This record gives sequence, C-alpha cells and structure tokens, in this order.
Amino acid sequence: MGELQVVVREQGIFSLWAETTPYVAGQVGLAIVLATFLIASGDMFYEKLVAVSPTFKDKRRAIRIVYDIERKISRYFLTITVINAGLGAAVGLALWALGMPNPVLFGVLAFALNFIPFIGALAGVALTFAIGIVSFDTVGAAGLAAATYFVLTSIEGQLVTPYAV
Repeated sequence: MGELQVVVREQGIFSLWAETTPYVAGQVGLAIVLATFLIASGDMFYEKLVAVSPTFKDKRRAIRIVYDIERKISRYFLTITVINAGLGAAVGLALWALGMPNPVLFGVLAFALNFIPFIGALAGVALTFAIGIVSFDTVGAAGLAAATYFVLTSIEGQLVTPYAV
C-alpha cells in the first residue's frame, strides 16, 4: 500500500476576508451608532459632566477641557479633510496626465477612500489597476497608473499627514 500525503492548505485571502469582514462591519456599525447617540444627545453630556463635578472650579475646568477636546478634534478633522482634498487633486491630475479615463472620478475616489485607513488606499490602487487594464493597451500602462496612485497615497500617508497632524 502506498504512502498517504497530508497537504495543508494555507488560508486564502477570501477566507481571511470572510472571517474579518463581520468583525470590521460590527466595529464600524458600533462607531456609527455611538456617534449618532452622541450627536443626538446635544448638551446632555455637558450637563451630566457639570452635575457630577463637586465644586464650581471643577465644573469650569471640566467644561474647559471638553471644549478644548472638541476644538482639537475639529481641527484634526479639518486638517485631514484638506489633506485628502489635496491628495484627490494630485491623483486626479496625475491620472489625467497618464491618460486614464475619468480622472476627476479617481480624484474624488482618492479623497473619499483616504478617510479609510490602509484599506482605502489599497482599494484605490486595485480599482485604478483594474480600470487601467480595461482602458490601456498594455498591462504596464495599467501598472504605471496604479503605481502612481500608490506612490501619491504613500507620500501623503508617510510624509504629509504625519507632518501636518
């Protein structure tokens, strides 16, 4: 009788996605629900914070800290939005120069997808490559468009955003 061989298959990308997608979707859903309740609560958070502070001095300090946090978070989101708008313009112009169809759409996609850390940039590169394959005569031209997108998002993620934030 012959020997039996055991073959161990590594986990593929699709099975990994199938395992992690529910977790990521749950986290995103939870964040959206929490943000909705925080926005809907209005000034209730401030009122409760003031109510639990024992002295007037503590109440003033707590409110000052909360307002300072709000201001810093707002400034952060504004900075990220401006950076993403600049990235979108750069991607749109670069892909226009390379002859990609609908470079404005790619610029808007780069702007929107860059709000999603890591995955957004990878999705943009993959989408650029896929549309480049359909649009260009050679795979090299499609790869150049995707590489350009990747380089621009890498510069933004490694240099621009850390410096600005």
